[in-house]
Amino acid sequence: MEQARAVVSDIRTLLILDRPQGNLLAAGHSPADAVLLEADCFSDGHLLLAMNRALALGQRYRSPSLVAAMEAGLPAARTLTVRNRGKVLRCKLGTSSRAQLVAKALQLWLAPLGER
Repeated sequence: MEQARAVVSDIRTLLILDRPQGNLLAAGHSPADAVLLEADCFSDGHLLLAMNRALALGQRYRSPSLVAAMEAGLPAARTLTVRNRGKVLRCKLGTSSRAQLVAKALQLWLAPLGER
């Protein structure tokens, strides 16, 4: 991240945790501008909108489920439903990876914001 920021000073970094059994505390304190659990990407469009607003204001963002899991000291749940929903969304939006899906979703959700 530091190397990317050295080249592009206003770059924003997003960390998506696909293995919630990992060290959530370290992830929450990472230098990334935004940190989300994978499940957050598919649960509620309002979370992504809140993330985008925070980043637009130059703030860091940690998803509520990540913060709650960090505070509880427990690994966040990763359900089969969320994984299946992600596969369906990737198919519908014509993407092949989670990163492409998030980028496409952000592009679709941000377009109407720019028109206001």
